Amino acid sequence: LAALPSSAPVVSEDPLVPLLAGTSPLLLDPFALRVASEGRPALSAPLAAALRRGAFPAVVLLSDVDAPEAEAWYARGNLGLPLVAAIRHGYRPAGSFGRYRLYLPRDGPRDVARVGGAG
Repeated sequence: LAALPSSAPVVSEDPLVPLLAGTSPLLLDPFALRVASEGRPALSAPLAAALRRGAFPAVVLLSDVDAPEAEAWYARGNLGLPLVAAIRHGYRPAGSFGRYRLYLPRDGPRDVARVGGAG
């Protein structure tokens, strides 16, 4: 939580992260968002556009978007591949904190933090 930017809102695959940071989660159920968006891509289109622009101060995920297993996780699990592609476009890896991966907007500061285990 200490590594999160102080500005809100933070997009998090785990809704507990923003809650513990004292803000409201933008995503309550990233699995349901993926399932619903498969049939109606327009549901997640505004979020995807904002992510492509790097509009949020941070994104917190449960898997490294560039890890070999990420494609399967996000295709059949949470978020879906279109949102992950938008995150890859607008954000860069900025830290690994236990099971969490922090991504910051590509236009932000360049320091990278590594804390905790590989997750």
